[in-house]
Amino acid sequence: MAQALERRRIIMNFSTPPAPEDMHAVAISVLENFPDELSVYIEDMELSIEEFAPREALDDLEIDNEYDLLGLYRANAEKIPGVASKSANDAKRLYLFRRPILDLWCDTGEDLVALMRNVIISEIAQANGFSDEEIETFCAMAADSSQL
Repeated sequence: MAQALERRRIIMNFSTPPAPEDMHAVAISVLENFPDELSVYIEDMELSIEEFAPREALDDLEIDNEYDLLGLYRANAEKIPGVASKSANDAKRLYLFRRPILDLWCDTGEDLVALMRNVIISEIAQANGFSDEEIETFCAMAADSSQL
């Protein structure tokens, strides 16, 4: 996977927002350097970049604004309302929602890779019962290891 990212250098410029393919490449690089404590949750996980969460999923989660859901992790054939299954086994799947992530990126001015790393870690950790404090620790550890 690292080779895929190396072959496709992401050129961040301000004339166009990152395409879904660019965000997919960033997400793959984040997952390749994932905290060990969470790595079991991403084994055989599928990754999808969608523009927005489907309305059915937002309604199921009682979220009114489509910009409020950045990602969604499901495991063990949990059905996501409004999302058609793309695989036969429906094991683990992480959905990242491009437009809400880019909106947050514009609002905060935070580094896009760091923002996506925190979204991915938070979504997977929350779905697997980790506390907010543990999630903050995982995000800090991942940020520190990416600086090396």
